[in-house]
Amino acid sequence: MPDCGKRIDRKGVCKTHYERQREGKSLIEPIRRQRIPQGATCAFPDCGKPEHAKQLCQGHYMQQYNGKPLKPLRIAVVGAQPCSFCGCINIASGRTLCHTHAQQDRHGEQLRPLRFKLSAARSAELRAQNLYWCLHCEQILPLERFVWNRKIGKPQSGCKLCRSMHKKARTFNVSLEFVRELFELQNHACAICNRRHGDPNKGEDSDWLHLDHDHRRCIGDGAPCGKCVRGLLCGNCNARGLAWYEEIRSMLGEIELFERYLQAPPAQILYARGLA
Repeated sequence: MPDCGKRIDRKGVCKTHYERQREGKSLIEPIRRQRIPQGATCAFPDCGKPEHAKQLCQGHYMQQYNGKPLKPLRIAVVGAQPCSFCGCINIASGRTLCHTHAQQDRHGEQLRPLRFKLSAARSAELRAQNLYWCLHCEQILPLERFVWNRKIGKPQSGCKLCRSMHKKARTFNVSLEFVRELFELQNHACAICNRRHGDPNKGEDSDWLHLDHDHRRCIGDGAPCGKCVRGLLCGNCNARGLAWYEEIRSMLGEIELFERYLQAPPAQILYARGLA
């Protein structure tokens, strides 16, 4: 249209004239141009941004235009600032949090420390020294304490002991913290015979301790209830000694070694602390 000066949007006219044409209005009338006073700011409380239209800044105007309630705008992080989570060294990507912590916050999860991953160069350097980094216990350990993954051509991310702890936690429906605390409480030894953790035939890093639980508390074929764990036992004490003793306990009489364990299993201490 003559004397319009706006950018052509479609069908040879600007957006405003196109809307008028669709509504059957006259195209001759000039478009009213809103005059915004110099220095005018957004009317939303504590916004302070320059006015864009209808006494609102562009952000609040778009909220109103889309039929949404007006709310404070997000403050964009300018420059390379670290994540606000304590101890995190990643760069903040939005709302003062790094990308991973922002994802945890968005999903309603409790913010937790991130696992430290080694670079490919550092990983190769450690393997050359027959060492590797465990992602779970965050320690540099001898390479023989890891299971080699043939598909990716390098060791698994967790050492044998940590992977075993994860498996126990999933199988018996308890937290990983519970299993770790139980290992520390028993000093990595069997709760009955007090033999140290580690099979001489498989190496001191191997896991041969079984997570013993009370079968009477878990009725049915479902997963363990998570409240039935009693302690960590070696294979002999768990499968041969205690299982045999519980079957013929009434005929055999009491054996102090087993009774001491059954009357006060180590896991009771952790349950009393609120761990599960």
